[in-house]
Amino acid sequence: MPMDIQVGDVLELKKAHPCGSKEWKVLRMGMDFKLKCLGCGHEVMTPRAKAEKAVKNWINSTYHFQTMIDPASDTIGVGVTIQDGRACCYMFTGVPNSYSAYG
Repeated sequence: MPMDIQVGDVLELKKAHPCGSKEWKVLRMGMDFKLKCLGCGHEVMTPRAKAEKAVKNWINSTYHFQTMIDPASDTIGVGVTIQDGRACCYMFTGVPNSYSAYG
């Protein structure tokens, strides 16, 4: 199942770019992703499957944030990440499967 990555999302990849940054912004997506390194600005195209396998964490997702603050959104969402030895867990509750901002 493909990940719900959107254009504009900032992703942390498992391996660092030669400039040292692990953060990439999604510029285009389809069968291939166009990503921009947020450390040096280098842009790359990579197959979707390879990009999804390389993702360690979502840093920022405009579309997911918009869904969370939408008053009509009443779905359940849970997210967990571990960074610098600390675990962060987020949970949003409501009526499951009753509304999706994605259509």
